[in-house]
Amino acid sequence: MRAQVVEMRKRLLAQIREHRKSGAAELFEDIDVELKEQLEVAIAELENRISELLGRDSHLADTARILRSVPGIGPVAGSTLIADPLGPLLRNALPGNDFPSSVLSSAKKLRH
Repeated sequence: MRAQVVEMRKRLLAQIREHRKSGAAELFEDIDVELKEQLEVAIAELENRISELLGRDSHLADTARILRSVPGIGPVAGSTLIADPLGPLLRNALPGNDFPSSVLSSAKKLRH
């Protein structure tokens, strides 16, 4: 969900840039600012909820700490990997799930 809200914020920021380029920024300024603030609040709330969940489970907290020890993996990437470790791999699968059956069965076990 956090990724979806962040994507919405990215689209809004692109829209704001377009408003500025077209000279229409003043027409949309109030709406753009309000939407951006709402998205920022939603992202912060989701990040707080994620932190709380990780803090309640020692195994998840240990996993998060290990992931963050990897250069380039911060709190957001680490919690994303914990929440959906095989999601990106499976979402980027070729049509028809052209994965070996052993990969798919392992993914199913990890997700349940």
